[in-house]
Amino acid sequence: MTWVTVVALCFLLVAANWGPTATVHNLVAAVVGVGLAVVAGLLTQRAQKAATDQAQALADLQGLLSRTQGNLSALGTALETLRADLTRAAEQHTTNLGHLSDEVGKRFETVLGHQQEHDALLKQIATRTETTAQAVGNFSAELAKVREGVELIAQDTAEGVLAAHAAAAQSNGAVQVLTQALLRLRQAAGDIPTNREWTLEDSGVRQVFEPGRLKKVVDTANATETVFEYQEDGTVTSQVLIAGVPRYRIHSTALGAPLEGLLCGEDGTPEVRFEYDQMGQVAKRERVATKSGKAK
Repeated sequence: MTWVTVVALCFLLVAANWGPTATVHNLVAAVVGVGLAVVAGLLTQRAQKAATDQAQALADLQGLLSRTQGNLSALGTALETLRADLTRAAEQHTTNLGHLSDEVGKRFETVLGHQQEHDALLKQIATRTETTAQAVGNFSAELAKVREGVELIAQDTAEGVLAAHAAAAQSNGAVQVLTQALLRLRQAAGDIPTNREWTLEDSGVRQVFEPGRLKKVVDTANATETVFEYQEDGTVTSQVLIAGVPRYRIHSTALGAPLEGLLCGEDGTPEVRFEYDQMGQVAKRERVATKSGKAK
């Protein structure tokens, strides 16, 4: 019922009760009727509006439910896709772990093999080091003998001349032993030089070797130098220089036995000549004549 209908009914009701015969009661009843009609119209309008709002709300709710259902369906599809991706990733990860485990196993076996080779090499080095240490010890002992002989040669006293020459002979013999010890040392080290000149220094003494034999011994402590010359007949001539000045010259056999010797002064001038017997003892001693023909 619209407002136009309500107003029309009110006018009809008032007109029906309005006239010369109308009473107060009729007027009151008419007013009440009009009021009731107005109230009924208002209630009807509110009911219609409420029904319309309810229908709209229901439609909105249905739309919301429809959208929610669509979202849930999309979410379910996404979850299925995610689960499939996770499954594939887990399978791939398992495969990769298997390959990695195999690779680590191979690497470990390789490292273990290298470690075994390293241990074997260390054992070889230890054995070679022990052999070399023994050879060095033997060489040091022989070197001490040579140095002792050189120091005896350097003693320039009247009583020590014969002893010095005997020591020189002993030193020459020790030099032969020293040469053999050095060859053993180089053999233990795995390198024997046979075609070049080389030098070995130890404890202030420098030995210069030419292929296969000793060439020169230099004692840097007392500036003493002994030079060896090898003759075609196998004999050896050794000359001792002190501070660069020749002081002794000894001709000996290849085994170091002295044959003859020469003693020089502080200026390097020959002064005394010695001859030795087969036992290495001095058999003859004579002064060397000067340029004027007189014995010095």
